[in-house]
Amino acid sequence: MTDLTAGSDVHVVVLAAGQGTRMKSAEAKVLHAIAGRPMIEHVLDAAATLAPATTTLIVGHGAEAVRNRLSGRPGLNFVV
Repeated sequence: MTDLTAGSDVHVVVLAAGQGTRMKSAEAKVLHAIAGRPMIEHVLDAAATLAPATTTLIVGHGAEAVRNRLSGRPGLNFVV
């Protein structure tokens, strides 16, 4: 079993570029609230428990709004 501790070789990539057309909303899908917070924050919090060396968020639709919402999270990288 692998020990997932800080400084490990774990790197997290989250695909968050969906438009969410079935949600019938102009807002980026990942910014829709679940339990009072954007769904992407739940995903990033779960990923943080792995103490990854890097966390990269792939953004597309609504990329600027997603960046603005998450800009205060340390160590988060964005890729379009």
